[in-house]
Amino acid sequence: MTARLIYWFNAQGSDVDTLIHEGGHALHQEALAPIQRLLNAHWRARVGLFPPCRPTSRREITYSDTDTKVRYVAPHTGIEGEADLTIPKLSKTVIIADQTGVPDSMRGLGAGRALAERLIADARAIGQTIVPL
Repeated sequence: MTARLIYWFNAQGSDVDTLIHEGGHALHQEALAPIQRLLNAHWRARVGLFPPCRPTSRREITYSDTDTKVRYVAPHTGIEGEADLTIPKLSKTVIIADQTGVPDSMRGLGAGRALAERLIADARAIGQTIVPL
């Protein structure tokens, strides 16, 4: 079946990359990069707004702490601008997430969610309660 499907796509003039493995239904690690290329190409063709990029990771989110507030910043590879989440310092045990800013160039890429997830993980680690505003 797979060989016939590959042949059919080639006959349609498609640019086909193939990866044949030993069998089974598991998703193999080496198959992830071609899937990502396919999805990025589909996204660019469908939306036409954003270049392909990888999701913001926990490592890329920076944390800064001043006398009056805490700020998380998430840049996104290949995208101009940065998303941020700010927290005014009110108490050591209760924090208020008062603003999440995501520029238009990063909308729909999960930057706001990544910031919120990082805040939640950090708050849990030190026993803080988050009050959304």
